[in-house]
Amino acid sequence: MPALIYVSLDHLHPVIDGVWHRACFVTFPVPGEAITTLCGETAAVLFEPSSERRQFGPPAQCPFCDVNYRRSRQMTIPKGHPGLIPR
Repeated sequence: MPALIYVSLDHLHPVIDGVWHRACFVTFPVPGEAITTLCGETAAVLFEPSSERRQFGPPAQCPFCDVNYRRSRQMTIPKGHPGLIPR
């Protein structure tokens, strides 16, 4: 019998250059596959153990992905949110 590991695609947060992003995954990405985040960043997928997550310090959240995520779910966006400032 196989050992099943259930993964929620909603909880995959790619980290690009120390910044964690959000993306809409339809299927589980494979190593080397190009993905596009909610803010438009693109990168190739690479997997690392979660123990390596903070080796360069804690990743910061992408404010632009956060705003797009909140808008897609009709969530409140606080006034002065850094993702509302044009790049």
